[in-house]
Amino acid sequence: MRLQHELAGPLELNLEVLRPDGDADVAFAGYTAIPGSPTDVALRDLAATALTNR
Repeated sequence: MRLQHELAGPLELNLEVLRPDGDADVAFAGYTAIPGSPTDVALRDLAATALTNR
């Protein structure tokens, strides 16, 4: 998924879905960035900014 964040800029995220064995009705989904990628760096910078501006 590609999106444009107003502070972090362009982000490219991967969707990961985990399903527990034996329960087809339950799924856990999360978006991740490739470690070391520009998106990873941008998200870390955004998190640091959010912590600094508390």
